[in-house]
Amino acid sequence: LLGRPREDAERSWWDAWITLQWDRGWLHFHEGRFAELYALLDQVGQTLGTHGSPRERAFFLDLRMHAEWTRTRFASTGLILDLAEEAAKNFRATGTGTDSLRAERTLAHAYLWSSERRAGAHDHLVRFYEQALRGRSSWYLLFALWYLEIWHRLEGDVEAVRDYARETLSVVTGLPGVLMEFGGEAKAHLSWVAWRTGDLDEARALAEEALREISAEAYSAFEWQARWTLLGLALHDRDWPEAARQAEAILD
Repeated sequence: LLGRPREDAERSWWDAWITLQWDRGWLHFHEGRFAELYALLDQVGQTLGTHGSPRERAFFLDLRMHAEWTRTRFASTGLILDLAEEAAKNFRATGTGTDSLRAERTLAHAYLWSSERRAGAHDHLVRFYEQALRGRSSWYLLFALWYLEIWHRLEGDVEAVRDYARETLSVVTGLPGVLMEFGGEAKAHLSWVAWRTGDLDEARALAEEALREISAEAYSAFEWQARWTLLGLALHDRDWPEAARQAEAILD
């Protein structure tokens, strides 16, 4: 399977080969080997049109989209929006409820990080959330809640952020084995709520607790949510070395 594609192979061989390349691609992504990742994406892209299913094409479009986000530090460019819309179209083409949910997630995520399209993310976020609830998919529900917390935080909606963060904590508490970083990110959002409502001691305590929980899961994109509060508090206290440390960590 690690060899070159075989044009005379049966359908089952192609499905296994494409799945293996997708797994390899995510390994490259998480290890930061982007030259290898883009080479793999280019290689697989030549065969997906002929041998890939709509779901397989959508998965690879999603993987390329995450690679591009890393390159732009999570700013959705025109290319990323195009990738998201093409991925969503392929997910919907399968006709399954799970892939319909994946389509909403992909569009919501892409629009969320586009200043021009952010307003349009909300409807996709709500549909993503509602489908995850109906499908009783706790994993997707946690992601939907995370995105909703971010959307409302960017809108400055303190009450909505508090409600969604508390719901996240209730979901995590009821699911042994779920990655604790979701609980950490919810506490990070609650630290922002405390900051915005003027309880700086609570904001600091929640942000520090959140960062400990997130860091326990190794690197995570959730970290900025806690560090942003700690950066604001350092600036409030005129603790310039700490502020610089938090800003550097967020940029990194």
